[in-house]
Amino acid sequence: ATITKPTTLQDISRAAMESKSSMDRRKLEQFAEQNSPAGKDPAQAALANLALGYYHLEQSNYAAAGAAFAAAQTATNPLRDYADFYAAVAAQAQGKTEQAATFLDEFQRRNPQSPLAPRAALENAKLLIELQRPQDAALRLEEAVGLPQPASLYFLARAYELSGRHAEAARTYQKVFFGYPLTAEATDASTRLQDLRLKMAAEYPAPATELWQQRADALFARSRWKDAETAYRSLAARSEE
Repeated sequence: ATITKPTTLQDISRAAMESKSSMDRRKLEQFAEQNSPAGKDPAQAALANLALGYYHLEQSNYAAAGAAFAAAQTATNPLRDYADFYAAVAAQAQGKTEQAATFLDEFQRRNPQSPLAPRAALENAKLLIELQRPQDAALRLEEAVGLPQPASLYFLARAYELSGRHAEAARTYQKVFFGYPLTAEATDASTRLQDLRLKMAAEYPAPATELWQQRADALFARSRWKDAETAYRSLAARSEE
């Protein structure tokens, strides 16, 4: 049987991703070179560089991935937002936290309607917290829409806490703990709430009855009977106060 050689970008990219071979990677590089801005199809060249970036990212070759994503960050790339986002991923993987945060700041301005925008806002906030810029992190999350939850709420609370906005931090951690009781973020939020309760003493905001109801119902719906019973008992005790 005759074996058909890959000729389209989709074929060449798939072959490189599946085989992980340097030969197929080189074919992808050649495709990008042949269609470069000085060549016949700059958009195809940009997409080929985007695929190269993914290839190198999967190989943990972060410097090469960063270079490929940078080459894909052209006005002709119909997937420019993906090149912008993964350039930040590659920078972060290389320990270039400041650069990665800058890339994600630029992403927000260039690609506000991108499907990656919510994820970019969350990752940007995490980096800003790491860079000890919690106020900027809080602002990013406050301005963003469609954020992944409960991670975004947790990091918003963390940004508030590190900014000294303890009451807002407590209320936001409570949304995580009560609203998403079976998540890792809820476990972490519980720890942070304990610390805030000690720091704030009488100023600590008591969780609303609706939050206890939400937590109890969520636990019951997931068949966590013992935990649900505890939550319902806490709710009943609050109702009697």
